[in-house]
Amino acid sequence: MFRILRDGKTVVEGDSPLTIPNLTPNTEYKADTYKYEYEEDGQVSDQHDIPVIKTKPVAVTGISLDKTTLALKVGASGQLTATIAPTNASNKGFVFSSSDIKVTTVDNAGKVMAVANGTATITAKSNDGGKTATCAITVTTAVTGVTLDNATISGKPGDKGKLTPTIAPATASNKAFTFTSSAADVIKIDNAGNWEMLKDGSADLTVKTTDGGKTAVCKGTCATPEPEPPAEG
Repeated sequence: MFRILRDGKTVVEGDSPLTIPNLTPNTEYKADTYKYEYEEDGQVSDQHDIPVIKTKPVAVTGISLDKTTLALKVGASGQLTATIAPTNASNKGFVFSSSDIKVTTVDNAGKVMAVANGTATITAKSNDGGKTATCAITVTTAVTGVTLDNATISGKPGDKGKLTPTIAPATASNKAFTFTSSAADVIKIDNAGNWEMLKDGSADLTVKTTDGGKTAVCKGTCATPEPEPPAEG
């Protein structure tokens, strides 16, 4: 029977060949770390050094990201976290890259910076085995404000016109808006900005952006003209 020892204590024993348990992957054990002896007919041999043992590393089998999609506004940042599998992999190193650095950049800590409108793919790649995981990034520009071409309008019942909004900045991704009237029975307005005066009174015509809820107001006044006095004669 063979016996393998470490620090004078039996690690494993039995018939040859024996496997030393609980070795740490990717580790070199010097020649006198483990010793062996054998026993035959009740006689135990001297202990002998086991030569240098070098264990194999645990290979990476995959990599994953905590997000598969990420939406950011220009100038904003996000964070991606990569996880190497298995958890006891010897080399857990990885690198990040962006498919389009004009749209978004990423550092090797996973910090994503939104640069310009567009889409890009962030890839995490393991140093061991070249395993990859990706996240689809969409970058948009937020609306910062809206203005109207007229701050006030006035007229009489039956008059019509149009208000034109301007979204800021010009590069805003979502330029959608809606119009409302505070008194639609006085002045009505559709979502294209077309207004019509219906009866005497006043109304606030408000445009509101879909992105960010920015608003601008035009104050409208409707008044029926006084009748002309009869001509003398």
